[in-house]
Amino acid sequence: LDEEYERCITLYDIMVHKNRTVKSNIDDNIRFINEIEKQIQNLKESNTYLDAFMINTDSVIGTINGIRLGRANNSMTPWNEVDAALGQCTLLVGIVVNYTRAIYFDGRNEWPYEHLRRYRIRALGSKSCLEDRTNDEILPLHCGPKGPGFMSFIRETPYDKSTSILLQCVHEIREYLAGINPIVFERPFKYRVQGDKILTDDETGGYSIRYSYSGTNEKWTTALKYMLCICKELVIWLKYHSND
Repeated sequence: LDEEYERCITLYDIMVHKNRTVKSNIDDNIRFINEIEKQIQNLKESNTYLDAFMINTDSVIGTINGIRLGRANNSMTPWNEVDAALGQCTLLVGIVVNYTRAIYFDGRNEWPYEHLRRYRIRALGSKSCLEDRTNDEILPLHCGPKGPGFMSFIRETPYDKSTSILLQCVHEIREYLAGINPIVFERPFKYRVQGDKILTDDETGGYSIRYSYSGTNEKWTTALKYMLCICKELVIWLKYHSND
């Protein structure tokens, strides 16, 4: 009887140990599964476009990927930095335009808008530009370390022309995408584009994106920041569309 009792106790201990081992393995597996699920969820919530184009418009000068787009009297950003920021903005707009054209036009240049049809966006970093398809004219979206020159209401500089056209391209691509997915873009638009100006309901007169016409660094910088606000909407559209 004692031997049988000892044998049963031994078997019991073995079974308890096995059960504890199994339970420990199950707990480890559950923790592993939970960690994998968490990683998968993080991947779902992350987005290449949001990571590639980080736009901040909370300060006086808007930034894209930490690069300042604009100048203010208390913060005279070097023109090379402004060129680099505008290059990042040009890259973003070019990606949105090409992506949309590939999806909805099979790559063909059949935009229902004048500027998107006529101008090719060439993102070349701080040397970005626009190319006129009708005459091969190159319009610079950069001005170099000396800047675009003096502010004047008398004449339009190539820099004024190119930034104004870029703004029109931003406006046209937003119009098109808003027709596809109006949920991403609130209507009426908070930032409205009229010619070379961006207007809001809270302000009158608007802000010109033409440096020579703006009158002050602050007004021109505000126009650039508002354009970045629209570009942020384009990034959000890309996020939702690419996650579908």
